Amino acid sequence: EETSLRVTVVSANVIVRYPGAFLQPYVGAGAGAFYFQSSSGTFQGRQIVPGLNVLAGLKLLVSDEWGLFAEGRYNLANLSNFDPTFGLSGTYSIFHFVGGIAYHF
Repeated sequence: EETSLRVTVVSANVIVRYPGAFLQPYVGAGAGAFYFQSSSGTFQGRQIVPGLNVLAGLKLLVSDEWGLFAEGRYNLANLSNFDPTFGLSGTYSIFHFVGGIAYHF
């Protein structure tokens, strides 16, 4: 039987950015709360655990207010006894590539 796992992350990061006029590379790191939830399939449970968030990216300034960015983001959290019946434990380790538009006000 298939089980789906939903993960929601709320994190706070410290970011260091090079203040270039056109290109702004940046790096950051922080901690977060990772909410794991599964309510279908074999494994069922909910758990909030602390985790790590690390990121690096590049912002391209198009104007004084608008920019484009691309970044890589790594998340790490450890899960223990997620499902009381089976005692599921593991490590959540994932890399995201994110891009978007930024507005400065």
